[in-house]
Amino acid sequence: MRRGDQNRRASPTIDTARERVERFLAEHGDPLPSIQTIARAVGCSRQYVYLVLPAGYQPGSAARRLDAFVKSCPNALLTKARGGMSFSQIAAQLGLKEHAIRNAWRLLAYPPRIQLKLTPQERSRLHYERYKDAHRQRTLAWRKEKPERWREIQLRADRRWAAKIIRNERCLVCGATFAWTNQHERGRRLNGRPVACSRPCALRARKAERAAMKEHIVETA
Repeated sequence: MRRGDQNRRASPTIDTARERVERFLAEHGDPLPSIQTIARAVGCSRQYVYLVLPAGYQPGSAARRLDAFVKSCPNALLTKARGGMSFSQIAAQLGLKEHAIRNAWRLLAYPPRIQLKLTPQERSRLHYERYKDAHRQRTLAWRKEKPERWREIQLRADRRWAAKIIRNERCLVCGATFAWTNQHERGRRLNGRPVACSRPCALRARKAERAAMKEHIVETA
């Protein structure tokens, strides 16, 4: 077959591809798509797209496309752990390679991803939120299997909590300074326990409260 015949046979294919490319550019002209995007949409190779592109056409760079994408989706600046997107997800959205997104990210001077990483406390909290329901179910199942062991642990924990000193107080009866524990605070809140350093001082304080209450009743009667 002569070369002229080959060119004549190839010409209709080139004209058809050119029409498809022009139609695609008219529909997706802003932002300007990349050569790879056009090739995938039209159904041909990138070299074929270069052959039939209109004169003066400049495909959009990765930086330009990334900038347009970030403007339309600001959360893309955040990492995936903070509710944003990863580089691979952004690359899949734009039809680019991940390394092209990384290079464009540095070119646009976007915040480095290392500055947006979670702190150890945030990672621990995220891990807890993710697995707390499963942990709670395992704990409840263990409590049902070993109720006596559970009560022992609770009693031991309650004793440690009750003995913890939370502040220093001054006795209302003798004026002595003593350590005020969680047990004292629980008695004050539940039973109205007076601030007293010992049982005798507590009894004297209660007696004084009852006497004052009787005097108040007599005065108001």
